[in-house]
Amino acid sequence: MTFRGPFSTMVKNRYFLFLCVSVALLVSNQAQAAVLYGHDNANLSGGQLYRIDTEAQNPVTLVGADAARADSGPDIQMSPDNSTIYMSRALWWNPVFEQSMFLIDAATGLNLEPGILSLSGIPADTNIPTALEFVGDTLYASFHKGGPEDLDGVLATIDLDTGAITTVGQMTGVNRPTGGLAYVAGTMYAVSSTDNNDSRLFTVNLSNGAATLVGNLTLNGVQQDAATALACADGTMYTLLTDRQDTNLYSVDLSTGELKLEIDLGVQMNSLTSKSGTCPSIPHTAILYAGGHLYQINTATRTVTPVSAGAARADSGPDIQMSSDNSTIYMSQAL
Repeated sequence: MTFRGPFSTMVKNRYFLFLCVSVALLVSNQAQAAVLYGHDNANLSGGQLYRIDTEAQNPVTLVGADAARADSGPDIQMSPDNSTIYMSRALWWNPVFEQSMFLIDAATGLNLEPGILSLSGIPADTNIPTALEFVGDTLYASFHKGGPEDLDGVLATIDLDTGAITTVGQMTGVNRPTGGLAYVAGTMYAVSSTDNNDSRLFTVNLSNGAATLVGNLTLNGVQQDAATALACADGTMYTLLTDRQDTNLYSVDLSTGELKLEIDLGVQMNSLTSKSGTCPSIPHTAILYAGGHLYQINTATRTVTPVSAGAARADSGPDIQMSSDNSTIYMSQAL
């Protein structure tokens, strides 16, 4: 693409040669703290639900505990109305109990009444939903069984009224059981959980279940294992590594799979979820100013569209900034 007109104009005087170009993303510049919900590795005395505020001085708060969830995990998922948390059950040695999910009050952490959703139509050669994620009002789940770990599993949806399961397709390409699912900006992401030190990050096709490798899950370049959760909050993807009694919360680079240590939770958890609507789509639009003209840039399609030009801005620049409500652009003057 060849730029003409204002893009080729240089402003010059006796002291400097200056091209005035500024960019502002069309998003609020007010950062938000991420709020997540996590569930611990339950024992015979029950399971606990926690609230995680990444910016708080004491980031972990107990929401509530319930003795009925002694067999809980391996994943939790917040309902679209943020009132109910659905939890898959992980009794690998008892497939009868695995064919149901707990319903938890998100405000109290207690089991709701009747508290259990019975599942029917579990895909062949699987016995447990290892990861859950809502896309709109539809609950997706990955189904696996206790072993062997080299099976890629099945992607399916769960009817929340009846518990009936509809198979989408084999998750071909996934190297191990799926430890977590998270849907962001039109893409479903998955992490594989394994004891073989080869956990990975994938994208998943929601029409047929097929997975595409993004990269290995690494921390400072070192391969990691046992990623048992995936959740997005306020533009950041988070995961847990529950092997070796790890109590840390990590963020995930969605382009590479590289992890970053965020905080020590002080509690070993095996699942994460976040409130609906707390992870907005990744912005693809920017505003470019050059030579008295405004242009809109779509970074996804790599197209440039003129917005307007104004003679009053002949002395404008060197920078522009979008207001927090995305309605006004502030521009400094450069005479």
